Amino acid sequence: MTVPAFKKTLAVCLVLALAGGCASAAKDESKILFGFLNKAAVSSELSGDHVSAANHYQNLLDRQPDNKEILLGLARNLRYTGGGRTVVEIMKIYAVKYSDDPAFLIEFGKAKLAVSEAQGAIQYLKKAIEKGGDDWQAYSAIGIGYDLLQSYAEAWEAYEKALALSGNNPAVINNMALSAALNGKLPLAISILEDAPLEARRYPQIRLNLALFYGIKGDLKKAEALAKMDLDDEAVRNNMAVYKRFYAKRGKTPPQ
Repeated sequence: MTVPAFKKTLAVCLVLALAGGCASAAKDESKILFGFLNKAAVSSELSGDHVSAANHYQNLLDRQPDNKEILLGLARNLRYTGGGRTVVEIMKIYAVKYSDDPAFLIEFGKAKLAVSEAQGAIQYLKKAIEKGGDDWQAYSAIGIGYDLLQSYAEAWEAYEKALALSGNNPAVINNMALSAALNGKLPLAISILEDAPLEARRYPQIRLNLALFYGIKGDLKKAEALAKMDLDDEAVRNNMAVYKRFYAKRGKTPPQ
């Protein structure tokens, strides 16, 4: 090879090497950015900032549209922020691709519950269970769906299955109590929360709903004592005023 030809070949190799280096650097930067966004999404969700988490997950999904975990993260956080209708529309796009995926079906079912499409939600949740998603969350969500349909016996059966799979899960216990209250069984609702295991009674929503049930019952002392554990003084006063008006409109005085 002549010297000029050798120099030309070397120059081409050098250019190719530089180009490869630039591509590699760009790929590394993209990977670093993706990792940063992923950490930001997880951190925002854990801190309860679901709006920021949804924004991060959307950014991630734009970069990796076939990443199911990112899709579910976006759907979950949008649902938490009240964007159930948006989630349903997004999930429809992926419905065929993930038609047999239990995690996807459960999240789709929850999204439909968020927009009060109980029948459709139950259909997706039951399919998730059939496809191997024997998950307490699926059964608990089915219970909520049946509550929306006022099918309380079916709701109770679903909650019992959820509780059997999750132990003393406070979310399931809470849903069971709400279901009983919706079914007009206030004493049972109170009993469910009063008899909940200690670890479940540490869950604020358990205490707040028990306070609500006592307020409806007319036991304002117990309602106030429980409310004070989680609410500020103004919120407690407002709640007590609501319970008193509840009885006043019925021409009754709260039992002492």
